[in-house]
Amino acid sequence: MNKKLFLGVLGILAIFTGATFINFVSAEKAGQTAPQISTTIVISQVYGGGGANAGTPTYKYDYVELFNLSASPQSLDGLSIMYGSATGQFGSTAGNIAALPSGVTLQPGQHYLVQLGAAGTVGADLPVPPDFVSPNVTASATNGKIALTNGLAPNSCGATATPCTLPNPQIIDLVAYGTANNAEGNAPVAG
Repeated sequence: MNKKLFLGVLGILAIFTGATFINFVSAEKAGQTAPQISTTIVISQVYGGGGANAGTPTYKYDYVELFNLSASPQSLDGLSIMYGSATGQFGSTAGNIAALPSGVTLQPGQHYLVQLGAAGTVGADLPVPPDFVSPNVTASATNGKIALTNGLAPNSCGATATPCTLPNPQIIDLVAYGTANNAEGNAPVAG
């Protein structure tokens, strides 16, 4: 099955199964304002239901889907995915940072699926393989934040007492969900 078609079907499946896929692009179209909107690569979906999360997750792993919305190729060189708890810092531990691979370029309109963390004991595998796998980052299923970063120092901002100033030239895109702080436009997307 075509990966792009599958990811669209996955989003629809999430609606009917109650899985926690957060589609950031749809959140902006729903009227949320964002002071920092990337013109290159964005986080198009977040799934924080797998890994060590309790309950009965739909899938074994956590996932982040990136999307190149620009009209030109975009390199992943030097980029990282950083996780922060609902009120915590981005990259508060080395396990909350997933460095993306060097030498990968996303073409215009290309999606890039990143599998994160350790496998959970329940849930299914996605029927398509991810583009990249990192053993780091175990995201909460209900509240948290994910940032696509370029040079942001780990544990430097994101907590309630030390929020990241937005826009931030080192944060390419950011999705806060549930009750997480430090959201673009000060409004996290619903989980």
